[in-house]
Amino acid sequence: MAGFSLEFIKALRGDRSARKLSWRLMSYVGQRFLASALVCYCSFAAMFLIAIVLDDLQSFVQHEASGAQIIAYLALFLPQYLVHALPMALHVGALFAVGSLSRSSELVAMSAAGVSIRQLILPIAMVAVVMAAVQFALVCGAPGWRARAVDIRESLTDPFDTRDNDRSAYLAYLDKLEQRGWLFQDFAPDGVCKRITVTQYRGDGTISWEIRAGKADFADGHWWFTDGEISHYDGEGYQLTGKPIHIPGRQPQKELVDDPRSFTMMVGLKVLEEVPIAKLIELLFQSDRPLAPTTQAALRAQLYAYLLSPLACIIAIILGVPIAIEHSRSRSIRNVLIGLSLMICYHLCVEIALVMGRLMIAPALLLAVVPPLLFLAGGCYALYLKR
Repeated sequence: MAGFSLEFIKALRGDRSARKLSWRLMSYVGQRFLASALVCYCSFAAMFLIAIVLDDLQSFVQHEASGAQIIAYLALFLPQYLVHALPMALHVGALFAVGSLSRSSELVAMSAAGVSIRQLILPIAMVAVVMAAVQFALVCGAPGWRARAVDIRESLTDPFDTRDNDRSAYLAYLDKLEQRGWLFQDFAPDGVCKRITVTQYRGDGTISWEIRAGKADFADGHWWFTDGEISHYDGEGYQLTGKPIHIPGRQPQKELVDDPRSFTMMVGLKVLEEVPIAKLIELLFQSDRPLAPTTQAALRAQLYAYLLSPLACIIAIILGVPIAIEHSRSRSIRNVLIGLSLMICYHLCVEIALVMGRLMIAPALLLAVVPPLLFLAGGCYALYLKR
């Protein structure tokens, strides 16, 4: 045992008689894994931080932002990236930790002492469960922190600079059922929308009429327009049939009953990702106003994605441990590449399922559950083969 560390030899000696994982050996394996995972996590965080700094620091310097404001912005904006970095760090940490045990023949010694793969993964799984709780806390807090970060940036930079407008206030929405298009320059689902254009199409796709208004709001079950005009088009949809009709003051358009909250699903992924879990639950289960089916599907898909995101931490170590149980040094880089590819595939499957759930291709809950279950089953089967 000359090639083993002193801590490992002491832990293994206390483990032989019982043929089960002692607390000392659990602590040894857990510390190796946690140290590797933290190093990987800090590396990912540093890369994301550098990317944010390169993207926004020049703008802050031009607008003479204080150091405290820049630090606050970076601290609030970074967690949205750490949500995705934590499972990857756990996966790479498992690859390095278990791989180092394998290369130093410590896995062989533990196997000779009667320690199984299932027992080996126990301390790693315990750390992963704790990290899953941290992941859920990040998921709950990241939307609010990001909104505060965007507020800091908007208060410092030019409000007319839309180079990187994360609020996505500009919204284009097409109601295929009513053959009606909506264009908002400043969209607010629960407030007053500004610079709005509503276009009604015919069955052949030509324009029937169009409303342009400076302001519009939804009240009493229909839309109200302020400072606008209505234009009617001919049969070909190119020429006006007369002069636009002015809308004096605030006037209702009772035929327009589209609920503005149904537009939220069309704003894009960024807006829905800014909605916290508590707000999603309130909209889905505690709101008195009924939601459109498309809106319900979008909100449910996002909610289920939030709730199931901690499973990525468990999947990361279940996929990582079997890959890392190799004895050849030449395979370590290959194992890392395979592991990262698997985690990228998992995240892609989750995102595809999220989009399919928003589009109502299948039930949102089913689509949210299938990718984690498939990857969990694959990882457990790989562990079974490596037993």
